[in-house]
Amino acid sequence: MASVSEAGDTQVVTKTKWSSYQIYIIFLLMIVYMINFIDRQIIAILSPLIKADLQLTNTELGLLKGLAFAVIYAVASLPIAWLADRKNRVSIISVSIAFWSGMTALCGMAQNFTQLIIARVGVGIGEAGCSPPAHSLISDYFPKESRSSALGIYSLGIPFGTLFGVLFGGWIASNFGWRWAFMLVGLPGILVALIVKLTIKEPIRGVLDQDGKTNVEPQPFQVSLSELFKVKSFVIHCISATMGSFAAFGIALWIVDFLNVVHELPVSEIFKPLSFVMGIGGGIGTLCGGYVTDYFGRKDKSAYFFVPAIVQILSVPLYIGALWIGSPWLSLGIFFFVFMLQNSVAGPYYGLVQLLAPIHLRAFAAAIFFFLLSIIGLALGPLYVGVLADVLEPIMGEAEGLRWALISLGPIWGIASVLLLLNLKTLRRDLGQLKDQS
Repeated sequence: MASVSEAGDTQVVTKTKWSSYQIYIIFLLMIVYMINFIDRQIIAILSPLIKADLQLTNTELGLLKGLAFAVIYAVASLPIAWLADRKNRVSIISVSIAFWSGMTALCGMAQNFTQLIIARVGVGIGEAGCSPPAHSLISDYFPKESRSSALGIYSLGIPFGTLFGVLFGGWIASNFGWRWAFMLVGLPGILVALIVKLTIKEPIRGVLDQDGKTNVEPQPFQVSLSELFKVKSFVIHCISATMGSFAAFGIALWIVDFLNVVHELPVSEIFKPLSFVMGIGGGIGTLCGGYVTDYFGRKDKSAYFFVPAIVQILSVPLYIGALWIGSPWLSLGIFFFVFMLQNSVAGPYYGLVQLLAPIHLRAFAAAIFFFLLSIIGLALGPLYVGVLADVLEPIMGEAEGLRWALISLGPIWGIASVLLLLNLKTLRRDLGQLKDQS
């Protein structure tokens, strides 16, 4: 636990209990991340309407949902994170919020596939400046003993963003059309950008992890990359998390289409129950995952591998059952637990990145992690589902083609979990070589 005191224009954090200012910071950053995910994934609830209006194929939808956003997001995150390890992280986050919010609103003005994909690229550029510097900020406001919990609270932005994106996006689209949905969820982010800039102080880097020795100079890009990938458990962690995100983004961005095509539910009947399933179920998992991992991690840091491995294994049969069952409402009930389990990995995944990364590379390590999750998981997961569904459609029909494309994601979670379990010794060894920095 820690408290915060001011020293000039920066914040000095001491190891006691969480202060009211720290609580304010973590919840404000969670709201930022919530807006990030609303703007990123609102296209999932709108995709059936966009497909019909612009006459798109599943492959084109897959490009819009994943590749168009994720490639530029992943590439832009690296130089932005490199900058965040050197410059004011609060300023970077606030400028990024304003930019991606404006580009989200512009999505609603697109008249064709090309214009929409350009706007989505703009959203990706803006959102690249959110999580890497935010993770670095959190690591300088919260000690490693409670960092997974803090990152778990921050990661509530994922399910809450999904909840409000599906709920409000679906309601606005059902009543006013998909274009207004983009515009009305995008513009409020500009106000949040101003609040972030005016109320969050830039903390001293590394004060919680080097007994106040904060003058570590950042290294050149190539040296930083080489140093980071010498940690074998970090590499294994990235591979497993990337596989998991490939499957997770695949279902998250196609579940509306699944309910619409396979179960023949209109969007107007989908958005309310789905917002509860993804938002509340995912929120419970995200919050509990961080706290459970911190609890067991105090005795054995391999909990950062073990907890995600177990929950992902448990989610595989539930996931396949939810896709296979005939009742759409029973399917949604099972998906509640699928999203609860899958979202529980956020806190431990992000916490382990910050635990393994050198202090002067925290934003950079987070950016590398997000780069891999984005370029493979977010970019290729939704695209893979769309392409496979188009390939299977002439053979099985539209509904069964989409169902089997989604079912094929299940085993990927299992393989990712096995990889973690097989490398628990590697993690213990790497963590054992780290100095106690508290």
